[in-house]
Amino acid sequence: MKLLSIFLGVLLSTINLSAQGIEFFEGTFEEALEIAKQQEKLIFVDCYTTWCGPCKRMKKYIFPNKKAGDFYNKNFINMAIDMESQMGKAFNMKYPVRAYPTLLFIDGEGNLVKTDIGGKPMELFIQMGETALKLDDRTETYEKEYEAGNRDFKFMLKFVKALNRADKPSTKIVYDYLNNGPAMTKENKARFIFEATSSSDSRLFEMMTEKQTQKIIIKLYSQNTFEDKIYEACWTTVKKGMEYNVSELYADAKNSYKKSLRKKYPKFESEVDMAVAKRNLDASSYLNSAKVYVKLIKNDSDKINELAIEMRDHFLKDEDIAAFAEKISREALKKEDSIENNMNYAKILLKNKKYSEGLIYLEMAITKSKNENIEDHLQDLTQLKRMAESMLKR
Repeated sequence: MKLLSIFLGVLLSTINLSAQGIEFFEGTFEEALEIAKQQEKLIFVDCYTTWCGPCKRMKKYIFPNKKAGDFYNKNFINMAIDMESQMGKAFNMKYPVRAYPTLLFIDGEGNLVKTDIGGKPMELFIQMGETALKLDDRTETYEKEYEAGNRDFKFMLKFVKALNRADKPSTKIVYDYLNNGPAMTKENKARFIFEATSSSDSRLFEMMTEKQTQKIIIKLYSQNTFEDKIYEACWTTVKKGMEYNVSELYADAKNSYKKSLRKKYPKFESEVDMAVAKRNLDASSYLNSAKVYVKLIKNDSDKINELAIEMRDHFLKDEDIAAFAEKISREALKKEDSIENNMNYAKILLKNKKYSEGLIYLEMAITKSKNENIEDHLQDLTQLKRMAESMLKR
């Protein structure tokens, strides 16, 4: 019974029917190297084979996930190489691979920065990428140039970005350049401030959000890019607060976000409150914040179902959270009778040990998959149905 429960839990957590994830570059590895060099990014390479089970699971459940796509598309040039293809055999001559999947991070010069082996759940997959970014530390080279007196604007931009990416202090260098460096155009100054800002608890954030600077940044980049930067900087401060257990940083992040994006603030506030409550295992506070959050995303069934699964995964024994997760997933299904919503509602029912009812909605998802000729999902849905039937018999 215990083994079946564990397997069912794993299956419930991994099945994902959405597809808005990682964009894989389809050119040659040499072309990817050139792009990586120009953009000063790492290449992420998924070394797989067509027969490898963990490779198939990564391809089906992790790579299509929006969270994976948002992080990996922003930070890496992504490639997937079948190691039994001609390209794979040639690649294997330079980067020997003996297990699958092997996940590599390679810089624009072709240097191997990080290697990892085996399939990864989402959280570890993101952490692996974050570690690779920190390992891609080019600051030592830049520091030598800086000490030698290089203050060229393009160089300084690269230097500061590298420091922030490696999670190294950049404040002194940034302010020295702003106060004592060569004269800059308004555009270059705004660009430098934008790239140098990494958190909301800083004078740099205030400078970036001053009206005139903000206007220039939006013109240089875009409104969405500016808003994304606000979110990232404020969320970095939230994470800092959680890491060092400093509640004042939560308030700082909230205030900074509210001043910058007042209309979007309620959603950000509830996200912060949920994250802090989850960290503190405070089920009551989490549930209160989740209720606010759901009202703000009421038309986004994907986010609602994602939240419902997260609630059940982190607060396994809380009956109020179990009931609320079931309620919001059911309401999402009422609004849109889709394969995904039937599947997600079934997940919640099974997590709540309502196996008979869960099987009904699994069967609906299977029927819809057949009717819409979506064969990729049928195997997983059928397997889950068998496991649920086994749980029911126990």
